[in-house]
Amino acid sequence: MNWKALGVLVGAIFLVALNGVFLGAKSQKLDPLHLLFWSYLGATLFFGVGRLGELRAFLRRCRAHAGRVLLINVLTSGCCFGFFFAVKFIEPALASVIASAIGPILAVALPVLLSGRKESLEPRNLLSSVGIGLSLMLVIHGILDGRSAIARVDGHANLLGIGMAVLLGVSQMLYVVFSRELSERGGFSVSQLMSVRFLSTILLSFLLADGELFTWDAERAWVSLLVCVLGVLIPLYMIQYSISRLEPFVVATVLVMQALFMSGLQLFDPRLRPSLLSVTGVALATAFSVFGIYSQQRSGPPARAAALKGEAS
Repeated sequence: MNWKALGVLVGAIFLVALNGVFLGAKSQKLDPLHLLFWSYLGATLFFGVGRLGELRAFLRRCRAHAGRVLLINVLTSGCCFGFFFAVKFIEPALASVIASAIGPILAVALPVLLSGRKESLEPRNLLSSVGIGLSLMLVIHGILDGRSAIARVDGHANLLGIGMAVLLGVSQMLYVVFSRELSERGGFSVSQLMSVRFLSTILLSFLLADGELFTWDAERAWVSLLVCVLGVLIPLYMIQYSISRLEPFVVATVLVMQALFMSGLQLFDPRLRPSLLSVTGVALATAFSVFGIYSQQRSGPPARAAALKGEAS
């Protein structure tokens, strides 16, 4: 286990959780597409500046791996749109539970479904994934039943929020697998991946946004800047760093802990009320997540990553 990378990942998750609660409050008044466009455009420009000195070589590398670069763009768009709209419509902590719970389940299921390899079906990993899956079902049922921390009950908004959280979870896990493969086989550094992964997100948010995309006021300006720096630049770079140094199952299970941070931070959001569902769902998901990491450490490096990466080729 790379403990430094694990520590970096936990720190990044705290920043993402802080950003999620902040966005959940601000997106009630500000258009998420506006925040998407400007925050990810700023991040792309920041990391793209470092590529100017090697532009030709970098473009050749991107052309040589065009399919993979396009794929991580699509998956990044799923992550970004899923995250921004999930925290807008449902409780941030529960959105995080739904999204993060999908990761360990996919990490176990993908090798079996895609290649028939059963290395991932270790009893400890299965127990962790089943437990997280039960937490997922509990949370979804509670949201639909109106028992989350958001006082209002809007069936359409709840379904949309759950759908976007699922999109985030699936995209997030697949991005972990394929970006690691692109980093190892394509030779892309962390900053190089960060400079190309948001292009489709920027384009989609531009096409979907209304005429207010270029309308500015003081609040839009400082919120966009804060989201760009503390919600995108720093935490996503840290997560990308960790992805290249940790096994996919470890990354997936650690991401579940994001809900633990969110459940505490969202107490500062006045639109949310204390919820037994939140506490129960987050506690169960976190407990099974810790068990999964502990099992991974006890069993040593699994063949799971090789199976997943083999499917990525």
